[in-house]
Amino acid sequence: MHASNREIEVAEAAIERERDRAVQRIRGDLELKGDRECRDCGDPIDVARQMALPSATRCVDCQQLHERGRRAR
Repeated sequence: MHASNREIEVAEAAIERERDRAVQRIRGDLELKGDRECRDCGDPIDVARQMALPSATRCVDCQQLHERGRRAR
């Protein structure tokens, strides 16, 4: 069975609405929490990183070091 163009449009619109709601929830969470700090260096985790990966506990630099098997500072 093939989906019609209209069915595809409806599905894509639903996905976009859910994504928008998720982004709004994350933004709200960030506003409530304020800046989160990196667990390794203590510097703030960039807001863009927090939005992209809400569970992030390290800044990008420390995460890269961690993935290479080293800890920052």
